[in-house]
Amino acid sequence: MTTEYYNGFVPVTITKNYYDYYYDYIQLPKIEANLISLANYTLDKKNVNVDKILDSLLNLQKTYKFIYIDSGGYQSKVGRIHKQNYKLHLETYYKILENIPNNMFLFSMDFPPCMKEKWHADAIDPETSSILTTESYTTIANQFNTKQVIIVTHFAETMVFEGWYALFDSLKEKLQKFEYFATGMLNRNYTNPKIISYYNAAKLFLRLHNIKPRRFHFLGTTNLSLIYPMYKDKDLISRSFDVTIKPFTGNLSLLRLRKDNKFEQFNVSFKNNSKHLINSYIDLFPDTIDKKLKEEINNALSYSAKFRLDKQTIHIAYILQLHANMIKAQLLEQGKLYISPADLGYNVSMEETMLKTVKTKNDYYKIIPYCVDLLK
Repeated sequence: MTTEYYNGFVPVTITKNYYDYYYDYIQLPKIEANLISLANYTLDKKNVNVDKILDSLLNLQKTYKFIYIDSGGYQSKVGRIHKQNYKLHLETYYKILENIPNNMFLFSMDFPPCMKEKWHADAIDPETSSILTTESYTTIANQFNTKQVIIVTHFAETMVFEGWYALFDSLKEKLQKFEYFATGMLNRNYTNPKIISYYNAAKLFLRLHNIKPRRFHFLGTTNLSLIYPMYKDKDLISRSFDVTIKPFTGNLSLLRLRKDNKFEQFNVSFKNNSKHLINSYIDLFPDTIDKKLKEEINNALSYSAKFRLDKQTIHIAYILQLHANMIKAQLLEQGKLYISPADLGYNVSMEETMLKTVKTKNDYYKIIPYCVDLLK
């Protein structure tokens, strides 16, 4: 069976009530994909049954056309995956990968070192991190379906770069057979380095190993300055990205139409009595968003919104942000989303020069100080 691929925004773990609520008000875009974490099935469980996990994943196919499965590696960074439970998690990961259907994609399994201030004795330390990540990537590269795995790479600070460069260098001939790659931010500062976009820094890292991705996923962001370069890349045949929506904040990133018929992003909050701005977003899509959503918003904002948002308002915020994220993906694909040079956060002409001149590990090493800016 031929593998199908998804192109666009991948929502993170939509519960059934949010999924149903979305379709109470919105017809398009359809929610075709979902991202869940394998750690949900393996951690804090007394009995891990692979068959039941597979049944649960297959059951999701009734709702979603595409399933993305996070390897759960981040849980190593926060200490939930540790020396006492990683074997069970990793064995489960391999078994899932052996049986994964064609419409599911599993991110490669890395083990970042625990970043908690006080490590417990069993935490994944940097040395163990390197050993386990190398073991995992070697097994994936040697044994598994190149169509179903999304190979993740990190590179942005010196220690990370050295380890990942050596890993990719040792496996480059195997990894060249894969076509779906990903990167993500390792910090909370969602901005680009000053001279090169984060996406192109990732692609340049791969190019040094003669790896040319045909598909790419950006982990954990809808920031336009980060994902926009990915959509400009004509070498790719599909692109995807995800981010966890936090509706309880009431803060939304929506869209408005410019005079040049392009769309631009703007921020709005339920806590600032911004019903006219939110309603103007709904008015942009009269054929796909039910007008009764306006009534729900007016009711939600009829009280002092400075207090904690109630359940109904949280639901509304979630589905509006979900809709906007999927629309952003469509507009980026169509070239209809406006982003100014100032918004990009890096020097476009300098990036073009950098992409042509960086040809060795030592050349690449020189741009790491710019990437480290991201981590401060």
